[in-house]
Amino acid sequence: MLPGTMLYVNAGNELSKVNRLEELISLEVVISLAALALVPFLIQWGTRQFQLRKAA
Repeated sequence: MLPGTMLYVNAGNELSKVNRLEELISLEVVISLAALALVPFLIQWGTRQFQLRKAA
């Protein structure tokens, strides 16, 4: 829960700094949104790997 909350806060903070449309494509905003999108998949992958190793 905590990592997701931190990512939402970071993404919101970066988006609040946007004043012009061009700033939406800044490196900080893109990284924040990409991390927000990728972390759930990485957690799911890590959980599966842990379960597979535990079962073996």
